[in-house]
Amino acid sequence: MTGWAVGKKKVACFFVVAVIFFLAVSCTKSGALTGGTSPSSFNGSFNGSVNGGLSGVANATISVMKAGNPTPLTSANTASDGSFSISFTNPGGNSLLYLVVTGGNAGSGTNAKNQFLALIGSGSALLNLPIKVNELTTAATELAAFNLGILSDVNGSVTLNAPANLAATNNALTQYTNLIASGSLNTSNSNLTSSTQTGLSVMANAFASCIESPSQCSALFNQAQSIAGSVATTLLESGVNALNNSANNASNLYTLAFPFNSRTGFSLSSSSTPSGFSFNNPLAATLNTFSAGSNSTLRSNAIDAFGNIWIGSQGTNLVTEISPSGALLGNFSVSPSNLPLSIAIDASGNIWAGSNSSNLIELNSSGTVIQTISGSNIGGAAGLAIDPAGNLWFSRNSGNPAIISEISPSGTIVGQFNAGRTSLGIAIDAASNVWVANNARGNPTLGSITKFSYNGTTLATTPTGSQPVGMAIDSSGNAWITDGVTAKVIEFNPAGTLINSYSINSVGSGINGLIFDGAGNLWVGEGSVVQELNSVGTVLATYTGFNGAASLAIDTSGNVWVVNSGNSTVAEIVGASVGPEFFPYSGPIFPYASY
Repeated sequence: MTGWAVGKKKVACFFVVAVIFFLAVSCTKSGALTGGTSPSSFNGSFNGSVNGGLSGVANATISVMKAGNPTPLTSANTASDGSFSISFTNPGGNSLLYLVVTGGNAGSGTNAKNQFLALIGSGSALLNLPIKVNELTTAATELAAFNLGILSDVNGSVTLNAPANLAATNNALTQYTNLIASGSLNTSNSNLTSSTQTGLSVMANAFASCIESPSQCSALFNQAQSIAGSVATTLLESGVNALNNSANNASNLYTLAFPFNSRTGFSLSSSSTPSGFSFNNPLAATLNTFSAGSNSTLRSNAIDAFGNIWIGSQGTNLVTEISPSGALLGNFSVSPSNLPLSIAIDASGNIWAGSNSSNLIELNSSGTVIQTISGSNIGGAAGLAIDPAGNLWFSRNSGNPAIISEISPSGTIVGQFNAGRTSLGIAIDAASNVWVANNARGNPTLGSITKFSYNGTTLATTPTGSQPVGMAIDSSGNAWITDGVTAKVIEFNPAGTLINSYSINSVGSGINGLIFDGAGNLWVGEGSVVQELNSVGTVLATYTGFNGAASLAIDTSGNVWVVNSGNSTVAEIVGASVGPEFFPYSGPIFPYASY
């Protein structure tokens, strides 16, 4: 079997249908949950129903769960018509609340393999009552959780991890309610495209194939393979496998799902048999945008131990500090003619700014310049990274070959090494090896990556056939670059051999920043778009509304901070990832900017 389709954070292709499509996320600012009830109104009871298609699921076990807690808050059984009434104590806080339903009879006899999910609200408010649970809410719950990196599968037991904060909880609920209204597709949402509706209906009817005809469960499980090729052992795991496995099996999934659409009400037509699935449905997430004061042409950012964001500007001689709430804390001069292209923060909390002039500047946490390092090949520091020993490595955005410099914490130039032409992005792996993206501006045929050992020995040089800009290392030691000409990210193994390239954005090209979050998902920024990818290059989410997204950083709460080079602002995608950003080596945890 080839498996299904769609792979921070993470089914058959149809799931992919659901995934990629619904995963494209627009950064519109979300408001309060609509139709929610006050906390006091659900400290008692609430009602709902569980349907397998159009039939109530009798005698099923229904549990109220708090994401991140494996123990149910309470459990009850459904009545013969699938209805239920349940009571629990509101845990409050940032809690994401959901229902898990198992077992029961959907009309074809008791089926122990039955499983359903539905999001029901937060510690602040429940969604609209009564709560509806069915195959469609199950698909939407898994997709929303997958999109935010909180979907967990341990040996077939599928649960939701706790979101990073209340904003992340509300983002999950907002995405869910943009898809689902009272157990049906939310067709009042103008962003819910026909392709998304088809994808979710395929997902729901594939689940129904197991729920309404238990003999079909093995067919579903066999097609829902993991990346490693193992089959699903539970209905919910079939969804997880589908989301993680991008192998394309859309037509087979559709063939399995289609016969059940007349019995579920999740409409499919024979003419819509897909050869593959795509999701481009914009779903709301919380986006905050803050001014960087008089700074202009912002280029890079990094986050200190207090959560403050430090920003370098290619257009001024200023470094800007912004608080976690977006307040402007200061614009600090790095002396005339020093235009900071890149920013890194060391283990002592000092800020390093690579300038467009022949200087490298170090500031303390108060913004005071500590030292200015000058010398041959020091200028034009486009990328900065700090190794476990505290040495600063920076790439030079000019020269053939470009010179990579290593500088000690005291400011001594330890070594200078030849890379390719016009080096930009730079990153350090778990073995303290230094990876550099050589852009070769204007000549993609000369673009390459170079890998140095910690002492500057060249270990590998690989042509990329592109103009790489950003550079990042994943948890497996693979190096990823962004292509500055086409809309692609390219992956290399630890030896520097090309693994694959992935097209990620049809909106534009010239991708700049990229970074891995704590779940191993890759975040990339280009122009008006920021996208999240999983480890096999599948787009999990698309956020729009930026103005020259140039550099990314992720704080400990999972907020993604994006520098807008076009309008002197920094944007925060609230609670969208698993933070903090990933650092490949074991040592002091501090952010760095790759471009």
